[in-house]
Amino acid sequence: MRRILSLAVAGIVLVVAWSPAFAAGPPPDLDAAEMFLLQYAYSNVPPDYKAMAEWNPDVRQADEFRRPRLIAAHVARLTAEMAVLRTTRVITVTTFVQLDPYDSQYGEYDLKLDNGSAVTFESGTGKQVQVALTNGDDANIWKLPPDEASAVLATNKGLHSVRLSLTLALLPSPPAAPNQPAILKARILRYDVYQNFGDVKLGSVVVPKR
Repeated sequence: MRRILSLAVAGIVLVVAWSPAFAAGPPPDLDAAEMFLLQYAYSNVPPDYKAMAEWNPDVRQADEFRRPRLIAAHVARLTAEMAVLRTTRVITVTTFVQLDPYDSQYGEYDLKLDNGSAVTFESGTGKQVQVALTNGDDANIWKLPPDEASAVLATNKGLHSVRLSLTLALLPSPPAAPNQPAILKARILRYDVYQNFGDVKLGSVVVPKR
């Protein structure tokens, strides 16, 4: 039996998108603040909207006269966004991972994903929320015949670093602990593989549900 890889995903996030349970059309991008709102929603903890509003660069740079108005405006925006995000069931996160050299015995690339992998978002003030992948062990195999695997490597200019667009189902999550990253649990449903630096799609993987 081949070995299971164990290495956390680098916390480099390119694109985040969301999808309500029955939304139609492409989902909009999410920012880090909205990822924190999702963590609040899935840990069933009321958000501290004022504290989150104070993360905003415009608020931090404002003088004492403009600051209260800006905080109020951002609190209103975050409250409205939370009303929508509470219906969110699926998100898409894009990040980088490494491929191991092609395994000709099993006909696959092994990806550096496991059940401890996480993608990290930062508020800009040092606060973090980590999207913790609960089924990375089930998702770290990309089956390909040798000729297709060779073509993938050639298209990716010989690099074993690729960009993944992960489609994730959100799961109930623990409340954030003091002075620790907040955790938003998610299960990988599928992912698309892209060139490390480019827009060429190299393949797709549907993750089996265990």
